[in-house]
Amino acid sequence: MSELERAHPGVDPTVPSSARVYDYLLGGKDHLAVDRAIAERLLSVAPDTRLVARANRQFLTQAVRHMARQGVRQFIDKQAFVRAP
Repeated sequence: MSELERAHPGVDPTVPSSARVYDYLLGGKDHLAVDRAIAERLLSVAPDTRLVARANRQFLTQAVRHMARQGVRQFIDKQAFVRAP
């Protein structure tokens, strides 16, 4: 299955997504060529970006587990998008 076939309806496969770039940096499978290209450009100027993404994911996992042990049962992940004028 090609990347264009795999992209969900309504997703423009020519526009990178920060979530898919993050997925690529973490070694995931849900990213497109445009996301990989941006991630590789980022890595060329900031080689530790992959390590930072993994550390961020590790912190998030630990924080959520801690909160769940304290009784929190609902977690909302909301990413705000800010568009440049």
